[in-house]
Amino acid sequence: MNNLLTTIITSSLVATITGAIINGYIEDRKSKQSVRFEALAIAVALEGYAIICANKISAHNTAVTSEGAASLLLRSVPKFPQFSGVIRFFGPRKMSLANRIMMFSQEVYQANQSVAFWWEVVGDLEAMYQEAKIQGAKMGLQSLDLARDIREEFKLPHRILIFGDYDIRQLLKEQNRMV
Repeated sequence: MNNLLTTIITSSLVATITGAIINGYIEDRKSKQSVRFEALAIAVALEGYAIICANKISAHNTAVTSEGAASLLLRSVPKFPQFSGVIRFFGPRKMSLANRIMMFSQEVYQANQSVAFWWEVVGDLEAMYQEAKIQGAKMGLQSLDLARDIREEFKLPHRILIFGDYDIRQLLKEQNRMV
C-alpha cells in the first residue's frame, strides 16, 4: 500500500511539474513571437517615416527646380505618426533601444522647433526652408538607423528601401551633406 501511494504521489508530482514546464515553454514561445511582431511593427513605422521624409524632401527639390510650378516647398519636418507598438516588451538589456524609440517623437518635435525659429523669430523664409530640409533629412536618417537597430536586436529580416533608382537612405544622406 505504501509503495502504491508513493508511486501515485510521485507520478502526480511529475505530471504536474512536466505540465507546468510545457505550458511555460509554450507561453514563452508565444510571448517571443508577439514581441518580435511588435518590434517589426515599430521598425516598419520608422521606415515609413523615413520614406515620408525622403518624399517631402524630393518634392521640395522639385518645387525649387521648377520655380514653384510643380510640387510644394518643405515648411516643416514631417509629423511622426504614432505607431501602435507598445514598448512594454523591452527587457532590461534593451532599455537603451527603448529609450531611443520613446524619445524619437520628441526629437521630431524639437527638429520642428528649430525650423519654426527661422520664420517665427528671425522672419527668414529661405532659412526656414533650408532648415526644414536639414532637419527632415536628419530625422529620416535617424529613423532608418533606429529601425535597423531594432531589426538587428530582434533578429528580424533586413529591409532595403530602394525603389528602382529611388534609394531612400542615399537621398537622405545626400540632402544631409548638401546643407
